[in-house]
Amino acid sequence: MPEVNPKCVHSQKEFCNMGQKLVGFKDTNCYRVRMRRFEAHFGAEPDHITITWALVAGSGYLNQPGPRSLNPEHMLWTFIFANRCQTEEENSTVCKVDKKTFRKWTWFYIDGVIGLESCVARAITVHNAVLFLLFLSCIMLFL
Repeated sequence: MPEVNPKCVHSQKEFCNMGQKLVGFKDTNCYRVRMRRFEAHFGAEPDHITITWALVAGSGYLNQPGPRSLNPEHMLWTFIFANRCQTEEENSTVCKVDKKTFRKWTWFYIDGVIGLESCVARAITVHNAVLFLLFLSCIMLFL
């Protein structure tokens, strides 16, 4: 099992706040409404994204040569990409970046998720995270 770097640890609340700021959905005091809005934009609950983030960050993937990023917002971009059937132009506009930047970091994190050891991927029992991993695996089959 990968070790988690303490600098890479982010809570469910932090991911929820980052997601709200990123896509701009209205804040509410009702937990259920906030989670429903978050899941509508990202296709998963913040705790599922937190688990995926911790696994990728702890896998050593970010220590390999090439572009490096410990920006959890890029993980949120990846979930936006997986959840929406939209063009890069539309997704990058939502994320307030250009297409090239969106593409670079989205695929960087997709590769990181796909590169997780199979035993780690099987250990994720949360249904949305499993569906996300299967979706990404299917994408890679067609590339």
